[in-house]
Amino acid sequence: MPARVEFARSKEIKKDNDVKATLTVGRIAEKIAPDSRPTDLRMLSMNDVVIIGGGLYGASTAYHLLLREPQLKICIIEPDPTYEHAASARSNAGVRVLFSQAESIHMSQYGHQFYADFSNAMSIDGEPAPLDLYRHGYMLMATEPTQVEDMTLNLQLQRSLGCNVESYDSDSLARKFPALNTQDVLMAVRTPQDMWIDPNTAVTSLMRKVRSMGAQLCRQRVVDLDVSDGVMRAVALANGESISGQWIINATGAWAPQICRMAGFEIPVVPLPLTAYYFETRADVGQFGVTIDLGHVSFRPEGAGFITLSRHFERAGSFNWEPDAAPFAQQNWPRLAHRVPAFESVKVMSSYCCHYANNYFDGNLLLGAWPKAPDNFLIATGASGHGLQHAPAAGRALSELILDRGFSTLDLQRFGCQRVVDNKPDPERGFVA
Repeated sequence: MPARVEFARSKEIKKDNDVKATLTVGRIAEKIAPDSRPTDLRMLSMNDVVIIGGGLYGASTAYHLLLREPQLKICIIEPDPTYEHAASARSNAGVRVLFSQAESIHMSQYGHQFYADFSNAMSIDGEPAPLDLYRHGYMLMATEPTQVEDMTLNLQLQRSLGCNVESYDSDSLARKFPALNTQDVLMAVRTPQDMWIDPNTAVTSLMRKVRSMGAQLCRQRVVDLDVSDGVMRAVALANGESISGQWIINATGAWAPQICRMAGFEIPVVPLPLTAYYFETRADVGQFGVTIDLGHVSFRPEGAGFITLSRHFERAGSFNWEPDAAPFAQQNWPRLAHRVPAFESVKVMSSYCCHYANNYFDGNLLLGAWPKAPDNFLIATGASGHGLQHAPAAGRALSELILDRGFSTLDLQRFGCQRVVDNKPDPERGFVA
């Protein structure tokens, strides 16, 4: 049994990058004919694209649209522009290629490219937008034969797609990472070029960039959607005003089910609360990257210590902003100490809550239009823990659905919504975030 664990007073994440916006009148594109323009006297604007949600998915979509078509009129509706409760800013922020589906691997490869060039791409008036990248790798450890089978199949695919993946048995893993207890490890894989990033800087800098490109930010909450004749016309705001557009995008993550209900359909996505614990130890454990003991526990370095997560499945479907200390002592700590004996004595310095947009159907992204819903209403949600790394590719894909009427760079039909209606789940094999 581990020797000692202490808790320091919890700290909450606070953001202070408040922003304001004005709205401009956009052009009416061919999807909504001029004679069908809404006539509500409180209509604020006509836009080419209205994006509900200003996190990484929404901002990435705006960025990729404006990169190709700078003249587009885009309005982003975000009630929390300080990102105090945004999942994007509270993300564990990993970017990995350790997936079993080629599409997910390609999305992560684009995520690597996007974030590596972030400082230059997000520059404004020649001033770079620095983003901290921690390229210390990802590692998965298998302790059961079925996990080894999955890991071996996944490894073949990953390497065939150009991923740099190392593999280890128990002995070689112990030589590489002496601080690990590897006696029960049957196999491990490690991607030395995978990384994590500073999520708050990523989302705030991306939003700042798209606003400099011409996107307008509306600090309001959506309360209803205007649909007639099979076309989504506008969104209604809490202040009684409306914003119309040719295309409406739901990029609200764990809040997406609420918006979809306004459009008349249900999606298999719920908020899944998590508590992130930041802990420190006086022991020297060497350099780790993101380290995942499959089915047991995970951790990664953060500052002078480490972060580990606890998923609260019993609270799935609700938002929870109060950190829960109990799971660390009961679950995380004993498992951490088993895998890294030096973690027998640790001190929890702080904790905070975040949420996955959890797709309980198959754990994968829902992307595009919902069957029999308006074609000009697109959704992107349900990434179930790998949202940040796939946000660049998902935003690019949504921009292609709008500008090209289909995927033109990376075929992501696999993540289309039809699979839910057809009851054909398509989950990842092996590790799921």
